[in-house]
Amino acid sequence: MTEVFDSSDRKVVNKAIKSSKDRDAILREALVSIMQTPSGRSWIKSLLDRCAPFRTPFSPDPIMMARNCGEAGIGLQLIAELHAASTDLYLVMMKENPNG
Repeated sequence: MTEVFDSSDRKVVNKAIKSSKDRDAILREALVSIMQTPSGRSWIKSLLDRCAPFRTPFSPDPIMMARNCGEAGIGLQLIAELHAASTDLYLVMMKENPNG
């Protein structure tokens, strides 16, 4: 359930912003932790390969095309989060797993 708050109260707004930043930092730290091990990088690369963010999502079947677009979107979001967390670890992952 979504929390409702008074957006006219500056203290409440500032608390919500801080909470959001804290949550983002925690998630970023978790991603870095996964990416610090070879098995973690291999798992993330396998997930990216299944999402196929750089393959065309086109399909004559509209349901399949919608699925492909969703998978690609998840893959692109994960890549953005990986770069935000550690571009260096992303590059290590790509070097370790060059062919999917």
